[in-house]
Formats: sequence, C-alpha cells, structure tokens
Amino acid sequence: MTWLQALGCWVVAGLLLVVLRITAPAPPPPIVDGSAEAPAPAASAVPSALAERAPVAEPQRAYELDPAKLTRIEVRRGDRTVILEQADGRWKVVQPTDRVIPFGLVSAFVEQLVDSGHGERISDDARDPAFGFAAPTVRIDAQSADGGKLTLVLGARTPAGTAVYALEEHDGRVVSVGLNLQYYVDLLMG
Repeated sequence: MTWLQALGCWVVAGLLLVVLRITAPAPPPPIVDGSAEAPAPAASAVPSALAERAPVAEPQRAYELDPAKLTRIEVRRGDRTVILEQADGRWKVVQPTDRVIPFGLVSAFVEQLVDSGHGERISDDARDPAFGFAAPTVRIDAQSADGGKLTLVLGARTPAGTAVYALEEHDGRVVSVGLNLQYYVDLLMG
C-alpha cells in the first residue's frame, strides 16, 4: 500500500466518523442534584401517567457480612472441609492440617465471600431444579463475633455462566453470587 492509498483510507475513515457524530442523537441533559425532572416528551406522544418519572429502586443486597466481625468460616464440599478462623485481624487455617493453604488465597476467598453479598436476589423459592440445590456443590457457614450467622449452599451456574445460584439457608432465598467465589472455593478445596 502506498502512502497515497493510506492517506485516502484515513480521509474516508474521518468522513465516516463525522457522519456518525452528526447523525447520533444528542445525550440527555445531566441531572445535577437528583431533584430535577427529566424533560417531558411532547404531550401528544406519551400519556401523562407515563410521562411521570418512575422512582429509582435501590438494588437489594443478597446478604451483608462485615469482614472485621467475621470469626469463623467453614467451607464443605463432599467429605472435604476447610475451616478458617480470624483472630487479631488475621485469618488462619484450622483444618486441614495436612496441607498448606497460602494466606493470600484465604484473604482472597474471604474478600470474595463478603463482596458476593452485592449479588442479586433471584427468588424466595428454592425448589426450582434449575437452581441445582438437589445436588449442591458447596456449603459455606460464616459466623460473626456478634452471633450473626450466614449459611450459603452453592448450586448450579446461572444460564449466562457468570454467576452461581446460592441458597441463603436461614431464610430460603435464592441469590446469585459471582463465579469468582466458586473459583476461590475450588482453590481452597485443593
């Protein structure tokens, strides 16, 4: 390709970019303090009930864990169990005693368990076979210093494959937790 052909390609690309910018719709005006109303469409285009702004719902967290208050975490898969305890702000592996689990892996797992609480609540009925709770893969029991407990039973992957269904055993809710939690469980279990 000669420099003249390359220059021609750049000119055509630039013209296409200009056409794209000109034909793109204008962005909506920014809402500064949240109290401003979005500009209403023409009255004839949308009925007045639809023209009102819908309230914004805060996403509900799947669960909440305070990492500073966690004292013990048990992870069970089949006949294998890993028990972690926190003392003086540092996690230690209580079980198994026959292999070494690196501190960084333990910290990453605890962080993922806490962060997985940002997942989405899916259902209040865990009986759907698609959730995979008939043959759960992992059970995680977390205990806090203030007496709080959380038990998660991990089931099947979601259809998108980016999360795992988890059953909060204390209230029967099904939530989705990130696939990273499953990944760190796999590493912990060895």
